Amino acid sequence: MKFRMIMINRYSTIFNILALACISLIQVSAIAQSSASSLSNAFPFGAVTNNPQQQQQQGAAKYSQFMSICRQEKHAEIYMSSDVSKKRLQLLESKLKENATNSTVVMAYLKEFLIQKNYKEFDAKYAKHKEALNDEDLVLVNADVELFKKNYPAAVSTLEKYLKDHSKSTRALLKLAEVHKARESYSEARDIYNDLAKENPKLDLSKELCENYMLDSLHRDAETQCFKALQKHPQDYLIPIYLGISYREQELFDKATEQFKASLKIQPSEFAYSCLGELKQIDKKNADALDFFKQALDADSKSYRAHLGIAQSYFAEKKYAESLESYKAACRLNPKDLDGFKKAFKDLNDGKSKFANQFLTEIQNCKRN
Repeated sequence: MKFRMIMINRYSTIFNILALACISLIQVSAIAQSSASSLSNAFPFGAVTNNPQQQQQQGAAKYSQFMSICRQEKHAEIYMSSDVSKKRLQLLESKLKENATNSTVVMAYLKEFLIQKNYKEFDAKYAKHKEALNDEDLVLVNADVELFKKNYPAAVSTLEKYLKDHSKSTRALLKLAEVHKARESYSEARDIYNDLAKENPKLDLSKELCENYMLDSLHRDAETQCFKALQKHPQDYLIPIYLGISYREQELFDKATEQFKASLKIQPSEFAYSCLGELKQIDKKNADALDFFKQALDADSKSYRAHLGIAQSYFAEKKYAESLESYKAACRLNPKDLDGFKKAFKDLNDGKSKFANQFLTEIQNCKRN
């Protein structure tokens, strides 16, 4: 399951974005509660059909057959330069010096080591600062350790054990929903969000539900929640992307394009550029697709889906040497997903192309590495 944390070149701009994100993480409590604002009774857009369920099923099937690039890396890892990594830690360390007993700051500081996959340093800092954390904080930190290591059963077990005696813990329930999302148990995550929303109407979970319904291809519900989320979080660039993916699955390509472009106006991102590139591929405008995927790489040079999109666009133009180089780059980032690479080889082999053996050799090299 495959949400989306993302990075860029242009270090001064990136760091400003990252710094704001870190500060926001520190200042905002783990439970995002806000008073619900009044919503318009009519949304400006909508996918209305005589048989919504049938349309959802057909759209999802066609989308699955296309092997969507936009859907890749739903839980993308954060890639960042060593310089950016250091600056993020320095920002948090300065906050920690101001208030070493602030549990929110401590948890953000510890989580940064998990994000950067520096588990050895995490262990050292955890031993040093854990006295500032209460029992619930410790449970959440330990669940995060298992979550970042993708040991989902252990994360679920840790949280459920705590919830047996603390069944009303909103923070633990939200973390459990996050784990369920990571393991692609969307309905279980959704049940938690909906139960929490019923118990606490002031708790805004529209963004979480927007993403959840989109990931589960429940488009009518996704649209409803995404528009609620857009009204409450107009500066969140991810919400239009979620809505755009839902439209894309329904083959409402013009609406999808509008949403991806709307996201770019809020904040340029590899995610939105890659989704626009895919739409151009569908329209067989491979030159335009390449432009978008290259912009995606400018935004994040280690984007698997951008490299994959470039590989497929070159392949469609019969530029097999260039395509192979991009497939190799994608493979280095994600050697577990070779479906596109294998399909390219099969097409070349069926066509008795001289490039087929080169593709096969690189696929084998990728598996070994």
